[in-house]
Amino acid sequence: MAGILKWRKNKEQKNTNTFSQIEKNVSPRDKNGSVTTSVQELPKGSDSAGKGSVGNQSKKLVSISDTPFKLQQLPKLKTADPPSAKNKHDIAKNNQPPPQPPPPAENHSKIKNYEDFSAAVLEAKITENYKEIRSFFEFIYGSFEELVKMFKVDDASHNQSYVDLDLEFLDYVDQSIKRMPKDMQKVVLRSIINSIMKDHKGIKKTADHLRGYLILLLNPLFSDTSTYVIFAHLLRQIASFQSSEHHYLLAWFRRLDIPIFERIVNKIKLFVGYVLFPTKNDVPDGDKSIWWIPSAVKVLALFNAANEQTNERRVPTSAFYIQAIELLELVTEYQTWQSGVQKFSFCQYPFLLSLRAKRFIMQKDSETKMLLEARQSLVNKVRQKQKPSMGMLFLNLDIRRNNLLEDSLKEISKKRADLKKKLRVIFKGEPGIDLGGVSKEWFFLLIQKFFKEDYGMFKYSEKRHNWWFTASSKDSFKEYNLCGVLLGLAIYNGINLDIRFPPIVYKKLLSPAIVPYNNPHAYVGVVPAGVDDLKQVYPEVAQGLRDLLEYDGDVEDDLCQTFMISFTENGQTMNRQLKANGDTIPVTNLNRQEYVNLYCDYLVNKCIYQQFYSFYHGFHSVCASNALLLLRPEEVETLVIGNPNFNIKDLEKITKYDGFKRTDATIRYFWETVHEFDQKLQRKLLFFSTGSDRIPVGGFKEMKFKITRIAGQNAVNMLPMAHTCFNQLCLPSYKSRKDIHEKLLIAISNAEGFGLE
Repeated sequence: MAGILKWRKNKEQKNTNTFSQIEKNVSPRDKNGSVTTSVQELPKGSDSAGKGSVGNQSKKLVSISDTPFKLQQLPKLKTADPPSAKNKHDIAKNNQPPPQPPPPAENHSKIKNYEDFSAAVLEAKITENYKEIRSFFEFIYGSFEELVKMFKVDDASHNQSYVDLDLEFLDYVDQSIKRMPKDMQKVVLRSIINSIMKDHKGIKKTADHLRGYLILLLNPLFSDTSTYVIFAHLLRQIASFQSSEHHYLLAWFRRLDIPIFERIVNKIKLFVGYVLFPTKNDVPDGDKSIWWIPSAVKVLALFNAANEQTNERRVPTSAFYIQAIELLELVTEYQTWQSGVQKFSFCQYPFLLSLRAKRFIMQKDSETKMLLEARQSLVNKVRQKQKPSMGMLFLNLDIRRNNLLEDSLKEISKKRADLKKKLRVIFKGEPGIDLGGVSKEWFFLLIQKFFKEDYGMFKYSEKRHNWWFTASSKDSFKEYNLCGVLLGLAIYNGINLDIRFPPIVYKKLLSPAIVPYNNPHAYVGVVPAGVDDLKQVYPEVAQGLRDLLEYDGDVEDDLCQTFMISFTENGQTMNRQLKANGDTIPVTNLNRQEYVNLYCDYLVNKCIYQQFYSFYHGFHSVCASNALLLLRPEEVETLVIGNPNFNIKDLEKITKYDGFKRTDATIRYFWETVHEFDQKLQRKLLFFSTGSDRIPVGGFKEMKFKITRIAGQNAVNMLPMAHTCFNQLCLPSYKSRKDIHEKLLIAISNAEGFGLE
């Protein structure tokens, strides 16, 4: 049947992994990133108190593991074993009989399958007699056992880690429930309540029993806010499962079709958003509902873990963002997490926070520290009877254009205590106040200097279109540190930089996310590196190593490799041993995996360690904050280079005009032309006008854009121009749409570089 999920059989493996092995994906972390507790332990008593578990010594945080979890064969679940002789004696002694599963309900319905149900629905619509449907609903929804039996499809080739549900039949039943009279929907809800209430915690749950909870999560009635009381109890039950039971759910979540996966996630997100800001009086006050959100968030954590355990995420990380959280007092949420009090905070589960919310928390954390420092500076000046100035609230950099690099290094070194303050750049001898444009120009000029191959700090990959650190650059550590500072300042000042690093750079920047100040010699910026990581930097080398691992012949005799590495950089050939006496150790079929691991580690970590060490500490001199624990590596990248997704209509809405009116023919022709451009050309226009083909994390509303008229008799013969540092596009008063299309296309297709045009 087309609707039946058929899953590819997993390779049988001995079960050495249980849910505890994926707690990195589900469990809160402390500020050092270590796992502190599992989902069902978060927290004890939260069902009644509604409090997340944040230990006195640590800040617990649900995070993402860098290493994907590989699902092992799942332990076989079964009903409670018959008591042993010793257990019988203990039971008799305590006069407490073991919990027994409830007796199965009696089936008074004639409905046995899809065809029967379809016929019964049709007959009920014609006769308006729903007696048969009522009996069916009461029977299957009143018992997890009968519910699963109705929709399960047995496949002898599958073990119990497969979903094995007839989703076509289930979806038809769910859609029919939505269209049925209210009293039939109430029958379903009452039956679900009965089945949940009969679910004894003392009974070990079978795999089929757990499938019943998955079926209930899909029930469409729980999209109605009037059913949230029942839905909350369902989520509470799931959140309180044991580790092995969560392990089953994770296996099934990973195998769900993406639309079904998204449907459940969105349903729970809407539940959380509504409980935060209810529009009706259907959310109980106080202790009666305080556990609702923690329970729902724990279930979302399971879905997030399942999403992260696949080679490619089922849905983008943004699919878990709950926008309603942005309306909360985010600083209070962050401070609650930081304080260590026994209270729930969304910062424990950062996968729910949008990147805009995380950046806001980072900026407010930085502003708090800046204000404390400014207050202390003010007190010191008063004590010394000196006049305070507004300049103390800014990071003021005085730069000479002809000594750009030297002055920048000197100013940053001298004013490291002010790096978290708002940036203000002054080019000596030039009039004007820095309202953002001068700072942006300073960024662009420095980046233009650093990111040239002949300068020697970075090298460019034509195949990967990104920059990587030069291993032979041994005298540029101060410049690497300044480059790291630039990335940090760009994040805090909302400036996008057109720097294309491979993703592993941002992974290294968060390794660790908190600078180990108590150990200045601690290794930083070192990550486990494999062939896939190396592919981001050296794709040809990575392919060669992959071929080595897959080689069928005799590696030692045929390839004649030793544990040595040789590479050329800036005309220099470098030979290094990958291990002690590596030049005398042959690579064989048995040790080739070790050789590949050492090879990748050397190129990604060891050969550029000092360069990245300086870069890492430069970045963290600006961004050092526990708020970095909330970020994924790809989110740090987005903060630096901007958001690649935009709608050009939003740019039109925020555009200001100088010398033009919005209704002028030239402006109308311009926007009609731009709206007809494909995404690639729109990106080129954005790059031509602003120096970046991306937009701020918060969207176009966080940037300024101006179209200025170029006057003059022969202006219409000129091409459009741009002042990228001020996000300013200059247009002559073109007389026709054809003129503006041709000249704009020429201009944006031949623009290169940074700075003022």
